[in-house]
Amino acid sequence: MEKCALAQTLLFVAANKVCTAQYFLWWLPLLLVVVDDWRRILRPLRNWVLSCGLWLGVAYGLEFVGLPVHMLLWGCSLLFFRANVDLLISAVSAPPEAKAPPQVRVSSIVEETDSWTDDGDTEDDVDDDPGEASGFSLKL
Repeated sequence: MEKCALAQTLLFVAANKVCTAQYFLWWLPLLLVVVDDWRRILRPLRNWVLSCGLWLGVAYGLEFVGLPVHMLLWGCSLLFFRANVDLLISAVSAPPEAKAPPQVRVSSIVEETDSWTDDGDTEDDVDDDPGEASGFSLKL
């Protein structure tokens, strides 16, 4: 479920027309929940930071300096989108480090007895708990 939420949010932000830092805060907490091994996503995360910085630098040149860098900004936008997708693929495809629960074979420790009134006593033993009848006994 967490991977699905990360995928939806990150792809929505990556494909949005507007790119602001607040949108990154939508999916960064989800990334922290999903990723088990950070070594697997260090390279995609580095590429995302570098492509974001490149995109912001070129966008600054267009918006505030007035440089004619429309085609360069388009190329940086493609690169930044690719970095977002690579980061998502690396985060979602990392196998979880789940430990398998211990396997207990119930058939090996539970044994059905012959009678519903048999509590495991032998004929020589005195029936010490006559009120507790069980059809199963526990082998330890």
